[in-house]
Amino acid sequence: MRLILAHLTWNSDMELAEESRGWAEKQKVYSLWEKGPLKVHMSPVQRV
Repeated sequence: MRLILAHLTWNSDMELAEESRGWAEKQKVYSLWEKGPLKVHMSPVQRV
């Protein structure tokens, strides 16, 4: 699993999706932390 995530991270550029702007401010905290979905757009990396 770590190898797959490392491969995706190394070979992709990630950009925060518009609907995820303000993600941290929208989270609710009770005795547990309620996290909403964090959506990103991934595209192949352009290396020179």
